[in-house]
Amino acid sequence: MFLSIALEEFKTDFLAGQYFDIRLEVHAPVNGSEATGKTTPDTNFTFSIAQQGKTPQTAASYFKIAEPALERWNFTWYEGKQPATIRVSDSE
Repeated sequence: MFLSIALEEFKTDFLAGQYFDIRLEVHAPVNGSEATGKTTPDTNFTFSIAQQGKTPQTAASYFKIAEPALERWNFTWYEGKQPATIRVSDSE
């Protein structure tokens, strides 16, 4: 599966010395209205940064840092009176 998120509306360049936090979460709803039948989050996702006319590169390569460890957890939220279980993998 390929998911692309373009942040064109910001048209922002990263500035030297700038601090920010990026967290990606991959959800796999087990039940509830968002369930798709895939109950295990895809842990093989990547986060790439691309600029028009340049070759995309992983965020870790771009920021010259090690790939962060994946975290995994489950949570439950309620749709009306019915609990919905969500499994999550993320990278921070």
